Amino acid sequence: AEACIQSLVGDERVYAFGDRTPGRGHIKPGDRICFYATGKGVVAHARVTSRPVNRPHPAVHDSERYPWVFEVSDATLYLS
Repeated sequence: AEACIQSLVGDERVYAFGDRTPGRGHIKPGDRICFYATGKGVVAHARVTSRPVNRPHPAVHDSERYPWVFEVSDATLYLS
């Protein structure tokens, strides 16, 4: 989870989710979002800057399973 968050949120400034993710229809620009890693807790937070679009991103592992992508900014990561 931490490597995925580093790659997507930290490097690419995006995040992705699947068709069954709860609340996905409510994500909108200006929202704040936290990223959680099991056993560690919150490991990052960011500001949402776009609505999710069904457009697989090349940096997303298994992008067919996680095709919904939105952009983020002002990311702060707590991975160390």
